[in-house]
Amino acid sequence: MQSYNTFRRQEQLRHQRKRKKIFMVLFVVLVVLIFGVIGFLIFRPHYEEVKTVSVTASTDTKLALRWNKPEKATSFCVYWKTEGEDFEKAEGIKSDTYTITKLEQATPYTVCVSACYDDAESGRGTEHKVYTVASKPKIIYAESEKKEQITVKWKKNPKALSYVVQYKQSADTKYDSNNTVDVKKSAGCKATLKNLVEGASYDVRVCAVTSSGSAKAFGLWSTTSLSVRRVQRKLDPNKPMVALTFDDGPSYGTANDSILDTLEKYDVRATFFMIGSNVLEHPDNLKRKVNLGMELGNHTYAHTKYGESITADDIKKCSDAIKDVTGQYPTAFRSPGGMTTKTIKDECAKENMSLYLWNVDTEDWKSHSAPAIISQTLNNIQDGDIILMHEIYDATAEAIKTIIPRLIKKGYQIVSCQELIEYKTGEAPKGGVEYFSAHEAQ
Repeated sequence: MQSYNTFRRQEQLRHQRKRKKIFMVLFVVLVVLIFGVIGFLIFRPHYEEVKTVSVTASTDTKLALRWNKPEKATSFCVYWKTEGEDFEKAEGIKSDTYTITKLEQATPYTVCVSACYDDAESGRGTEHKVYTVASKPKIIYAESEKKEQITVKWKKNPKALSYVVQYKQSADTKYDSNNTVDVKKSAGCKATLKNLVEGASYDVRVCAVTSSGSAKAFGLWSTTSLSVRRVQRKLDPNKPMVALTFDDGPSYGTANDSILDTLEKYDVRATFFMIGSNVLEHPDNLKRKVNLGMELGNHTYAHTKYGESITADDIKKCSDAIKDVTGQYPTAFRSPGGMTTKTIKDECAKENMSLYLWNVDTEDWKSHSAPAIISQTLNNIQDGDIILMHEIYDATAEAIKTIIPRLIKKGYQIVSCQELIEYKTGEAPKGGVEYFSAHEAQ
């Protein structure tokens, strides 16, 4: 019995020693873990995150970003995405700025920035919602349809909530809120500006309004200083009226600008039949003609073909060149040499251009003499005439400085071909119809 009790005590002592060993091992492991965690937290590298990102500039395709720069960061990664898409990434950025490009217009983006250290990248910083703005609306046309009015039409922006139209007289330096029109989306892409000053020229611009979170965002303005045709003048069809026309321009030299200076001085209109290739070389001249309310005419693209050799493409190519420079198509056509064919008439009808010949030839192309041009014009003029000149000759530029004031003194109203036909016949000139004067057409 004693031997059995001794055995039990020995077993109990052995189990106690075993439990102590296990406890000591667990204790040591626990202590090591605790001190290991404490040491890691104390001595681990500190990767500070980028928390603040701001937009310094925004366009329809770009977002310029700036962020807080952690002191020990060696580089940065920029992340961006649209809703429902995965993040795109730009890495290895050394500064605290970056411009994201090739974005969609009027679109919300989520952006964030991570800081990179020698051996690791911090977590992505705070996500920010940013927005691109709407693209410039493309103005289809801006012109005077009625007295004291200008109608503006532009291409639709599918993301626009509404539009804003601003206008000013061309002589003014700035647009202001007094001449601003809000256009609702339901009203379409068209606005009529009313109660304008007769005889004045106006510049117009348009921007699309979109959403930027809970606020409205104004997009990029269409090209400023887009001059439109002058408001329709008051003309009296019962008083004598003649149309001045100028061929073959624009060109290098002073004649072009001198002619426009004289027309502007006396506030009269004329029709310019221009060569397409010349138009592309002298865009400023063309824009000034539009600004002064001159009628734009087509004189084929190269002026190297006559009569039957003129193709529809020769005509259309010139019209496209004028449209590219001014934003509007020509309304008049004159064939080089005055030779008209069915092909020419058909293309003019297709483009809604009227054809104009003349019944007074100043022969400036022949004489190159200002006195001769003056005499040839004033001695042969009648009400309703269309007068042929060329804008490329210095003699012509000099002659009209005398011709215009003398005609005005005699009571003549000096107009474009379009105005001449409209006021003298009571009907707008028709596309594809050829006019020799206000009294003769075919």
